Amino acid sequence: MWWKIYFWLGAIFLVAGFIFVYGKLEVWSFADWFEIASVVIGFIGLYAYVYKKNLLSSQFWKIFFWVIITSWTFNLVYMFTPLEEALQLPRWLTSSSVLNETELIIAILANSPLAYAIYRLGQKRS
Repeated sequence: MWWKIYFWLGAIFLVAGFIFVYGKLEVWSFADWFEIASVVIGFIGLYAYVYKKNLLSSQFWKIFFWVIITSWTFNLVYMFTPLEEALQLPRWLTSSSVLNETELIIAILANSPLAYAIYRLGQKRS
């Protein structure tokens, strides 16, 4: 039951995010496209986990899980170390949706159950 509530709350936030965050962007960077693609794929994975659907292979979900973890790790290291001041990322690698450390932590905490669901999908035998 909890997973279904999380899924539908996520659906509401997903639609709201598309409308209020990405809908206002005039120029989209590679990082913005990557975020949208990973959110949509992650949400498909959450759907598959919650409703016990067999979408894509377990190998895909294993790889996608590590893409998520690597992305989160990079963002955390970049935002919480002097690296951000010493090395300015080019515009195409800069996200338009996460602007500060607090938003990043909230996003990671809110999406941790999604990452767990993706991890579990990767553990299933296809």
